[in-house]
Amino acid sequence: MHVSTGLKEQIVQNRRRIKPIVDTVIFCGRQGISLRGHRDSGPLTQWEEEPTENDGNFRALLRFKVRSGDQDLASHLQTAGANATYVSPKMQNAIIAACNELVVAELVKRINAAAGFAVLADETTDIAGVEQFSLCVRYLEMSSSSIREDFLQFIPVTDVSGKSLAKVIIDSLTQLGVNLDYMRGQGYDGASAMSGKFNGVQSHITAVYPLAVYVHCCSHSLNLAVSDACTVAPIRNCMGTLGNISTFFSSSAKRRDALKQSIDKECPDSSATRLRQLCPTRWIERHDAVLVFLELMEAADDALETISSWPDKETSSKARQLMCAMENSDFLVSVHVLGEVFAVSMPLSQLLQTENMDLCEAITLAEQVDATLKAMRTNAEDEFHKLFGSIQAACQNFGISLDIARQAGRQTQ
Repeated sequence: MHVSTGLKEQIVQNRRRIKPIVDTVIFCGRQGISLRGHRDSGPLTQWEEEPTENDGNFRALLRFKVRSGDQDLASHLQTAGANATYVSPKMQNAIIAACNELVVAELVKRINAAAGFAVLADETTDIAGVEQFSLCVRYLEMSSSSIREDFLQFIPVTDVSGKSLAKVIIDSLTQLGVNLDYMRGQGYDGASAMSGKFNGVQSHITAVYPLAVYVHCCSHSLNLAVSDACTVAPIRNCMGTLGNISTFFSSSAKRRDALKQSIDKECPDSSATRLRQLCPTRWIERHDAVLVFLELMEAADDALETISSWPDKETSSKARQLMCAMENSDFLVSVHVLGEVFAVSMPLSQLLQTENMDLCEAITLAEQVDATLKAMRTNAEDEFHKLFGSIQAACQNFGISLDIARQAGRQTQ
């Protein structure tokens, strides 16, 4: 198509003018900063004063660039037509979509050059209630000879059956330009819709691409094992109490301030300033929360005792209940055992999630952790004797005694 000289000059001039706008969108994307605000439409000609309503990070950064001396951007925003400012929400989405196409095209180029890849996928419901399918690939980057795991797309799905999800994976990879003849592996969780031998995603894909071997995610397998082990009643109850205590302090700024004051008084050398929330899905990731709680246990107890004397009936009674649950020998024993066992499994969980981990190394590491746990079980008396000193010290600080729980409805001996 023939383009006149004047039109070419106008296109080049617009590119130079809107470059700061495109750069701003890319910067927000790289930093994980949201673009949109409460009101982010209309002309952008006033940049000396901040607006009364939040109009988003995108427009705020453009005002900052103009105030910093970008005359090209200032001229564009003042003189451009109302339909050519390139700062509307629709234009922001168009720039994001263009960046996405360029990034995905480069990733697909690298994947096809590797001549072998594994697909990684999982589905979950986002905050808006939309079922999203995350699609990733694992491959060897030829230029650096390093293993990479790259995210490709979020794909909305409505039918979560194995056959439908398998079709979504195949169709999506094909549309992106990935050569499926190079598919050599599949990695999903253990849900029946994904791992089923007859109607799971892996079986439907294997029927078409037989060289794509399915491997259950090792980190997910470890998480399931830890979750099953934590169904023991004392451990389960301990986790519930830990979660309630963390939620109690995190749900109110006044309670968080009371906890901080107790930390300054009881644990002045601690680097932690608050309790960690328990991860709702990854049991193995609760290790950090348990360790932080053990470090701040005395401060948490002191804060609960302080809050229990507040005039607010609901808050004070809840604090008293949590303090009583915390000052219990069963709870103290359980939380120390959790910290000891999670210290063994947590490094394995972190290593299993590294990009350069392969199946052989993962199995070797899992066997080492298994041997360590078996040794602890074999020498249970010696191991628990070491741990019992910490439990006794905690009980003395709380002024409670370690008693053997009653084994019968009525004790006679």
